[in-house]
Amino acid sequence: MLVQGVKSQLWLAVVGGDFASSDEPQPLAVLSLDPEDEAQDAGWVHLSTGEAMMAYAVRMISSEKAMFLATNTGNVACGPVGHFNTRGQQGQWAQWFVDRAPNGLSFLNKGHKRYLGLDLDGYPQLLDEPVYFQVQQSPGDMEPSEPPVDASVLSPEDILGFKKNGFVIVRNAVPPTLVRAALRSINSQLGQASSWDASTPPQIALNLPVGLRRRIISESPRFWSALNNLLGPGNVSLPDNQAAQVALRFPQPPGKGEYGGDYVPDTKRDHQWHVDGFNRQLLHPFSVLCGVALSDQSRGSMGNLHVFPGAHLNQEVMQVLPEMIKNVESRKEKPDLGASEEVLMNPGDAVLVHQLLAHRVGTNTSEHIRYQLYFRMNHKDHAQLKSQIMNNPWVEYAI
Repeated sequence: MLVQGVKSQLWLAVVGGDFASSDEPQPLAVLSLDPEDEAQDAGWVHLSTGEAMMAYAVRMISSEKAMFLATNTGNVACGPVGHFNTRGQQGQWAQWFVDRAPNGLSFLNKGHKRYLGLDLDGYPQLLDEPVYFQVQQSPGDMEPSEPPVDASVLSPEDILGFKKNGFVIVRNAVPPTLVRAALRSINSQLGQASSWDASTPPQIALNLPVGLRRRIISESPRFWSALNNLLGPGNVSLPDNQAAQVALRFPQPPGKGEYGGDYVPDTKRDHQWHVDGFNRQLLHPFSVLCGVALSDQSRGSMGNLHVFPGAHLNQEVMQVLPEMIKNVESRKEKPDLGASEEVLMNPGDAVLVHQLLAHRVGTNTSEHIRYQLYFRMNHKDHAQLKSQIMNNPWVEYAI
């Protein structure tokens, strides 16, 4: 195969494992889409912009239509709503059109018609203008190592409380610098018209850069350790594409509960609860729900998460849950679980919740927006273990 630059008229060559330009035509091997075909695999390479290097190595695999950036788990892809992952197949979100220029290679995503870039941590992002990458040989995929685990982050009392109530609060779980970085990213997006749509009420599409999402987990020792205390050291899946839900609760209008120094009771009925998976009709879509507070929720009615302690072990709930997941109509007659409990947190605190625990959103009658992140974390063997959870809610846990 011969490749010539349209603008430069130079020919693409490979010298010492690196891409280079040549005045003379240089034959190139045609790479297979089959990652098992080692004879036609160019091997692992690093992509670098000069300011940042991609956080993991990739294999550049050519097809007749486009280029794929392969990893051990799949191809680098940017899904329909703009979230990157390394589990892409061969569809438009994982296809990249390559422009070869004297200063490097640029990658245009077929689905989004935008260019591959890197944030300061080396994680992919989409940009409107091309960024040119240098390619360097790599000895392997260089997946980032997992942070160490402190077995003392959760006390024996914390573990007993989690088993009984289905949740535990980890104080100072995320460092203040990461809390501020997340708030800056969210507030910056709130000021952009592209984050809003014209529906009624208006919908907001917010997300965190993939590098920041991963840093909140991997650079928060107490958060990471608490997860491993529950699921067992080495059992927490830490993919590079770990999603984070940005959950905002705006204040109620004046007159719908004034908030000064006094607590304003949340008047929602106690059967207005859900278990995550209802909306997507999925049973056990993850292992642990993790809420990270980015704003003050130290008093009630500040948009706090409400939980129903012990509901993860409630046999009546377990009996009706599979049907409620499948049938929307069946959710109208939910069991009344009694009074809920508001989760009180300060910025940087995290609440870890058993996936089966019933919970609901809370009313915000404060003067501030409630900022919260939700991570839905998995045991590394979740796909194999989830079918056992209804009969054994502790099958994924090491407690």
